[in-house]
Amino acid sequence: MKKLILLICGLPLAFFATAQEAALPAGDAVAKKIYPIYVGEADMESDAIELEPNIITTPINHESELSEMQLIQLEKTKQKTDALGSKWGEAYRKTRANEPKLINGFGANAVGGSPPDNTIAVNTLGNIVSVVNSNIRIYKPDGISTYYKAIYSFLKLHLVPGQDSFISTICDPKILFDCENKRFIIFAMTCDGQVANSKIMFAFSKTEDPSAGWNVYTYIGDQHSKNVWFDHPRIGINQFDAFASGNMFNSSNQYVESNIYQVDKVAAYAGLASPAAYCYRGLTANPFTATFASDGACGNTADKSYFMATSGGSTASTNLKFYTLSGKASGATTPTIAYQAITVPSYSAPGYSPQPGTQILLRTGDCRGHDAYFLNNKIHFVFHTDAGGGYAGIYYAKLAKNNTTWSAQQTKLIKNTTYDWTYPSIVPYGWNSADETSLIGFLSSSASEFPSMYAVTIDPNLNLSNAILIKAGLNYMNYIPQTTGNFTTCRWGDYTGMSLQPGTSVPTAWFSGMFCNNANNWSPYIARLNKDWDIATSVTTASNTENEMLIYPSQASTFFNMQINVPSNTNANFILTDANGKFIKKIYDGILPKGKNTFLINTSSLASGLYFVKASDAQNKISQTQKLIIVK
Repeated sequence: MKKLILLICGLPLAFFATAQEAALPAGDAVAKKIYPIYVGEADMESDAIELEPNIITTPINHESELSEMQLIQLEKTKQKTDALGSKWGEAYRKTRANEPKLINGFGANAVGGSPPDNTIAVNTLGNIVSVVNSNIRIYKPDGISTYYKAIYSFLKLHLVPGQDSFISTICDPKILFDCENKRFIIFAMTCDGQVANSKIMFAFSKTEDPSAGWNVYTYIGDQHSKNVWFDHPRIGINQFDAFASGNMFNSSNQYVESNIYQVDKVAAYAGLASPAAYCYRGLTANPFTATFASDGACGNTADKSYFMATSGGSTASTNLKFYTLSGKASGATTPTIAYQAITVPSYSAPGYSPQPGTQILLRTGDCRGHDAYFLNNKIHFVFHTDAGGGYAGIYYAKLAKNNTTWSAQQTKLIKNTTYDWTYPSIVPYGWNSADETSLIGFLSSSASEFPSMYAVTIDPNLNLSNAILIKAGLNYMNYIPQTTGNFTTCRWGDYTGMSLQPGTSVPTAWFSGMFCNNANNWSPYIARLNKDWDIATSVTTASNTENEMLIYPSQASTFFNMQINVPSNTNANFILTDANGKFIKKIYDGILPKGKNTFLINTSSLASGLYFVKASDAQNKISQTQKLIIVK
């Protein structure tokens, strides 16, 4: 986390009346009506975009203080480093491209500390809102920034005359795009570990345009007066409300319980002074880091919200804690939370991760839930776990409902034997709601590769694509190292972010993570992954009969695929012409082996317009022309 020193407005006397609200029964939890301070509109006057004024910050450790788990992780780490032998700490000798051919990416928000805590959301127009611990930026799809602001200034957390004040910190931002209402929602929180200072903030955009203004609200963290403070947030939405979960710690930094916030998002979009809201505590089975399943479509969740938590800590677990929250914050009756346990294959916390060129390790954290989405009455859930030998891998679980009971329909361990794959995020990546393909972005490090970013596709049958390198690390991490057991370690994580761009004809996702730069610190990076550009995916994007040539997508920006089946080996020639048939360039001239042949063609040098691809061969087995539209 990042230490951002700032002044936050205090609470008006009317606000403390909420302490008198009675606790209400809410199924497997206790509910309480809560009331916000309406801070007003966000500050949309941009700071100097090019100068990126940023506060140099100091991280605070948000890992769970589970000493038994840390001892087990250290033992796993020792087994890993012993197995690596002399390879551990060797200089980096491998070379990799900075980014794969299939990805459009750019360096994102400047940071002055570790970790960035990346989060991202994209609207139907491709406008990107990217938030890290220190600042918020708005980007066009080509990576040009149109707005930059320190996050506390954006939220207008300034002193208000006549009110009390306190000094606190802002961190752990979260953002999502509500595709049904075409609005953005930002979450942030205070994070100095002080009960009296614990607050959470929501900002709701007024329109789909993130530059057109936001309504900002703040809530106290200790709504149930249990002498606790809020940490480790996750957020989500359903058709009517916005949600945030947090782990509550006492003044001795010991975990107590999880709280859930529910806010009427429609009223908040309109800027009403006090949107209906609840805070829940006392959840059955006491989940740690309750992860919401975000809406994978537009409004398909009605008045229900689903969230879950792992049970891993100091020992392995075969249990997921699953919750269904039913009812609207603005409804006539109190919403309810229903709990059930779900049995899954075993998972546990991994060991720490080695880096090349140093004996400094990256702390992999525990195996808490990271990201999930709900679509077509199923939930896709990811976190990282021990994948064998103390190495971290991605745990993917698909949960399905049978009548009123949820169960694990499928699970998959996504791993590379000698790499640590951590901090996953996930979005739906199918052609429609019935296509259960998912895209998973994650962070990677090993004894032979600097900390980098990757992505992988998993299809409905649990087939994986090749892991695609998004951004290669340039050096090892060495920012504010600390001693952990017998090892020297640095922070890694805590999050990555991924957002599906709604309304595109081809599934398009944006992935926000970070890689290690030459200064031994993190640099945020944003990349676009378009399904049709990825010929490595396990889901076939097109099929063709013998000798039929296919071009997809029919409208391309940077790449397109060309696919053709031939009955036997043949010499083939492919050329590109303009709309009038004028020769532009030769695409391919050579042997086509028997069977299906797929080409990935880079169109970055072509101007927008209509083109034709013409195919022929010496044996007269193929003679075809297909249309291609280039859109920049």
